[in-house]
Amino acid sequence: MSPQPRRKQPAAPAAPTTERRPAARPAAGLEDVTRSLRVLTRSSRDLVIDGGEVLERELAMAISLSERLRDESLSPEVLKRARSGRLNRQFRDDAHRVVDLVADVGGVAAVQAVRFVEQFADQPRPRLASEEKAAASTTADAEALGA
Repeated sequence: MSPQPRRKQPAAPAAPTTERRPAARPAAGLEDVTRSLRVLTRSSRDLVIDGGEVLERELAMAISLSERLRDESLSPEVLKRARSGRLNRQFRDDAHRVVDLVADVGGVAAVQAVRFVEQFADQPRPRLASEEKAAASTTADAEALGA
């Protein structure tokens, strides 16, 4: 004889709790979202600037280390001869000009990006019609309760 399937026992009713659920938060309005974006934008800008400063320090340290290795590996006479050659001098001048151009373009791009972000984050925006209506309703309610 095959065993009979077991029947599920009904679950015991949940004990009443005295915990209060937090009140439902009102839906975030456009101004709340904009304010959050402003905070995020400022934080991101600061993070990028801090990251750039760290990158610059690391680059300066790598350059200093490379110069020290060069100075320990090559004699001053060999360096002087190599630097005095016409072709090498022209390459060095061109390389310096390229570095200046890249630094200028990068600097302008960085300044413009920061300016754009700051204008987005700090530019006052007019209140929306729905916010005006809500503010007027809240003021009217407050006046009615006070009267």
